[in-house]
Amino acid sequence: MKAGASEEMLKRRVYVVILLAALAGSLLGLALNEITGLASPFIRGLLIVSAAFEAFVVWLMHRGRLRLSVIEEALYIIPASLLVGVLVYALYIPASPEQADSALRGFYLWIPAVYIVVFMAHEGAGAFVRSFIVYLVVMAVSLPAAFGSVATMNSLSLDQLYISGAVVISFLYFISRLRDRLREAEVAAERMKRLAETDDLTGLHNRRRATRLLESEMERSRRHMHPLSVIVFDIDDFKRVNDDFGHDAGDAVLADLSRLSEKTLRDGDEMARWGGEEFLVIAPETDRGSAQKLADRLRESIEEKKFGFGGGISASFGVSELRKHDSATTLVKRADTALYRAKTGGKNRVEA
Repeated sequence: MKAGASEEMLKRRVYVVILLAALAGSLLGLALNEITGLASPFIRGLLIVSAAFEAFVVWLMHRGRLRLSVIEEALYIIPASLLVGVLVYALYIPASPEQADSALRGFYLWIPAVYIVVFMAHEGAGAFVRSFIVYLVVMAVSLPAAFGSVATMNSLSLDQLYISGAVVISFLYFISRLRDRLREAEVAAERMKRLAETDDLTGLHNRRRATRLLESEMERSRRHMHPLSVIVFDIDDFKRVNDDFGHDAGDAVLADLSRLSEKTLRDGDEMARWGGEEFLVIAPETDRGSAQKLADRLRESIEEKKFGFGGGISASFGVSELRKHDSATTLVKRADTALYRAKTGGKNRVEA
């Protein structure tokens, strides 16, 4: 599964959890208001609408009928609209002091959750703008009451609402920026690691990375008692290509050969540029005979390829299989010895 698809699936699961928690909160709030007798028809209707919306969106997400971008906008727009309705009811619609006070307490409790959801669903600047718009709407609705006398406010003053909202948004924005910086640092570190372990010209593993991979495969091979072979191969008369056609043509040959070889190899095989025009193939779960056949397929594919300088090349191969007391050095050394025999025996051949 691609990284983007995996990330979207994770987001959808998180949003379903958020919606289910909100649904449970709406139903619990409705039940508590009914039990305490503080539920006005207006608040009761809002809680029912909220629960219905949350259940409907969860159903649509389960059916796969909503785009992720639509879900992310709806997650804060609909709850924010309902909470603004609660604020209007508490401040301006005639109600008993107890009902207004209960509505305001519910508003104070849930409006920070809207800001949190915004920053969960959106990145830094976009999240800040969206949450600030919600904040401005809350201010616009409540400012007329702030200059008047609202007996139902009790200890819950509007200035606290404005200050706490600004603090919550600022804190969330700071956290989002910190998260972005950490993500950038992780990407940079991963890029540096890849550069340190990758050959610039061919994109293959470099010798240091290949050595670690080989040691790891040797340990796994011994633990599970499975065969492991390595193939070392070298382009025949590569100096002639550089001398006759220039180093740019030689570099192009190395890059083209690397891509061709990777296509020929099997899943699970690892290939590295071992040095100069020499390459290493690590072949797990492969005995010497099978490795020879794999090397011969590579040899044939290289021999048949017409490279960019207008001609063909060949390569010689050495194969060795892991033995009981081998180290990475001795295993590759035997393959190098076999490669030397292939070179001295006429080139464009496989020796084991």
